[in-house]
Amino acid sequence: MIKLFVFLCLLLCSSIYAQHLTLTGTRGTIIQHTQKLSHLIEKRPYFLELSFSKTCDGTQLWHHENQFPDYGFSLNYQNLGNPNKLGNAWALATFFEINLHKPQKIVNMKLRFTGGFAYVTKSFHLYENHKNIALSSHMNVFAALRGSLFIKLHSHFFIIPNLQFSHVSNGRYKVPNLGINTLYPNIALQYRFKEAEKKTVIDSSYRKTSKNEVYIWAGYGRNQDNPPGGSSFSNYTLSATYLRNLKNRHQLGVGLDAFYEPALNIRTQSVENVTTFYFKNGFSTGIKLAYAFNYGRWVLPIEYGYYLLSGVNQFPNGRHFHRIGLRYYHKNKWVTSFTLKSHFAVAYHFDLGLGYRFFVKK
Repeated sequence: MIKLFVFLCLLLCSSIYAQHLTLTGTRGTIIQHTQKLSHLIEKRPYFLELSFSKTCDGTQLWHHENQFPDYGFSLNYQNLGNPNKLGNAWALATFFEINLHKPQKIVNMKLRFTGGFAYVTKSFHLYENHKNIALSSHMNVFAALRGSLFIKLHSHFFIIPNLQFSHVSNGRYKVPNLGINTLYPNIALQYRFKEAEKKTVIDSSYRKTSKNEVYIWAGYGRNQDNPPGGSSFSNYTLSATYLRNLKNRHQLGVGLDAFYEPALNIRTQSVENVTTFYFKNGFSTGIKLAYAFNYGRWVLPIEYGYYLLSGVNQFPNGRHFHRIGLRYYHKNKWVTSFTLKSHFAVAYHFDLGLGYRFFVKK
């Protein structure tokens, strides 16, 4: 009854908010990114998704620079193919959908970025569900990436072959947390109630004033170390990145990250015989390559890093680290962010960040 109520509320909101209504669903597969998940994968999962979206109206400069992208929110349901151990996942998320080329009349390629929260009906429990090492909390972060081909059938109807990747995880806030990654090739149907009226630009304040900038930020996050139910630790990040701005929309750069992560001290005790908590034992640093896609003031960063040194001279998660997430560029050059640090497909911790941008004039 609650699920039906939520669905009807969303449908009612869509009549006021949405220009487009999209329905999709199909069977897919759980990506086994580690052998440890093999005992949890039984039947093929399937998903259903209902999306409500609008096309940008052109009042801001970035609407024109990105070929009038779409934005909206979606309700996503996943049956994970193992009802006793994994259960089902319900996600409510927002998304941006960009055009990969200048829009055409009949066929268009688009890329969608989705982020939100997911509720999972089954999670790890030491006595009742100890084999579920994928997810240890009911509430999780939901992220998805979708590549689509929009084919116009009628002035109001579109058929959309696409490939969707989704991820559910708590970012190691609690362990175990190997996460669930799913892949769904599918065909969606979209109904467009009306087309957006294109307006004149009234806000171009986000335009970058320099080709070069330096971005410095500090972040705070928490994670838990094994065994389940053990201690949680604070994690600190300090980062500096040189960025080259390309046409207001893209940024490429290189940087240096420094981390203080006390859990690193715990995981290497058996190797290093560490018995006392020294600062250096939780310290590590690395270099990185950075890319960011600018959606106006909203920014989607993707970073790849390589550890240079560790205080305990060990790299229990390997030497490679990565970061994805969301940043917001404020008008006064301050930046707030929510990002995920990971080691390939394994999440390590979320960060709440605060930073500042220094523009380098010619």
